[in-house]
Amino acid sequence: MSQAQETPKTYFLDSLSQYEESYRLFLVKKWQAERQEYIITTRKKWWYYLPSLGWALRGPSISANTGILAEIDYNRTVTSTRLESLDARYQVDFQETIGRIRSEYQKILIKQQQLERERVALAKLRAIQAIHNEAFKSQTMSPEEHLQHSYQYETTINNFKSKEAELFISILEFQNLCRYHLPDKELVPLEQSDCVTETGRKGPQGWETVGYPKR
Repeated sequence: MSQAQETPKTYFLDSLSQYEESYRLFLVKKWQAERQEYIITTRKKWWYYLPSLGWALRGPSISANTGILAEIDYNRTVTSTRLESLDARYQVDFQETIGRIRSEYQKILIKQQQLERERVALAKLRAIQAIHNEAFKSQTMSPEEHLQHSYQYETTINNFKSKEAELFISILEFQNLCRYHLPDKELVPLEQSDCVTETGRKGPQGWETVGYPKR
């Protein structure tokens, strides 16, 4: 009769502060990218604010439109307000996710502690099963009784392994939540990118390319 073997495994967690810092760094990069994108896409070209040219009886004339000055002030106010709103939204997102990270971290610790208690109980169960195996070999236990004990033992082991797998999956999902150990890869290598800048200047591969800076 085969005996199921329970292999001890330990899934390590880093400190909570490391996970919090990992998520903070990720969110800072995302926040900076969105902030920069908004500033660039809403910024007007410098010639938009030039005085208007005209022609008077005595020759060419240049007149300053006070409405342009008012629009400049308005655009600055709108940009500042929207950036403040963006900053506040990211701050709320950060605080909410940090609270979730702390809660999920405690849940994993509780699962680990429970699993360790069950691991201790399994050590005793293995000893009992070894006695049953010896009793079966010495014919002091009937095959039916030994089969029943073996089935209960293997069922307990399988349940424990399922809980181990669930714990491991919980840790992986938690690390994804924290953006922990993100791959250090580029979306597209700069020399192969086919994106162009707003200037449209040509680079070594044709149009000037843009992409994420190399780390």
